[in-house]
Amino acid sequence: MTKAMKVFTYIMMVGALCCLFCCSKEKEDAPTGATFNKTFVTGYLTPESIIISKMNSGIKITFKGDLITSGRSFDALSIYYNDLSYNRYTIDGPRTAINDSIYKIEVYTVENFDASHPAGSDISDLIECRYISYYDYIQSGYKKEDKDVGQYIDMTEYWGIEGAKMLKDELTKINNRNTKLIAPTLVLKFKKEPENKGKFQFNLVFHLEEKEIKDSIEYEF
Repeated sequence: MTKAMKVFTYIMMVGALCCLFCCSKEKEDAPTGATFNKTFVTGYLTPESIIISKMNSGIKITFKGDLITSGRSFDALSIYYNDLSYNRYTIDGPRTAINDSIYKIEVYTVENFDASHPAGSDISDLIECRYISYYDYIQSGYKKEDKDVGQYIDMTEYWGIEGAKMLKDELTKINNRNTKLIAPTLVLKFKKEPENKGKFQFNLVFHLEEKEIKDSIEYEF
C-alpha cells in the first residue's frame, strides 16, 4: 500500500470514528421523551373559527383551523419568519403559531354597560388582551429571557415553553404588528365592571388579513 493510500485510509477511519462519536453523543445528550426540531415553531394554524370559554375574570379565546406541520407551506413560513436554525431537542412541544396576523379585535355590548358605553357600542377600551408571542424569541436567534411565573397565571400551559413571551395590551392596541407568530390562545380581561351587575351579552369580531371571525358570549359579572 502506497503512502498516499495509507493516509487516505487513515483519514477515512478517523472520519468514521468522529461520525460515530458524534452520533452516539447526540443520542446521549437527548433527554428522555424529547424530539429533535430544526425549527422552533412546530405547526402553523390557519384560523377558521374560535372556541370561547368563560374564566373568573375574563374570556378565553382559542382559535381552531387547519394545522400545517410539514411540506412546502411549512418550509416557506419558516423561511419567512427566519425560523431556520433552532436545531435542538425539546420536550415542551408542540409549539403552534397562528398563520395570520390579527388586525383588530372588537367587542360589542348588547346591553347598556355604563354611561359611556350604551347598548351596541364597542367596549374594547375596557378590555385587556393577554397573549403569547414567539416572535421576539425567534428573531433574537432563540435567546432565553427571564420569566415571571405570576404573569402566566391565566395561561399556565405556556410557562414551561422557553420562547413563549406573555404580552399584555389594551384591546384597542391589538394590530398586525404586535400579533406576529402568536399562540392560538388569547385571554380577554375586563378592566372595569358594568354599572349594574348581572348577565351581559357580547358580540366579538376578529379582523384577520384573510377573513373575519365572529361569535358571541354571555358573561356574568
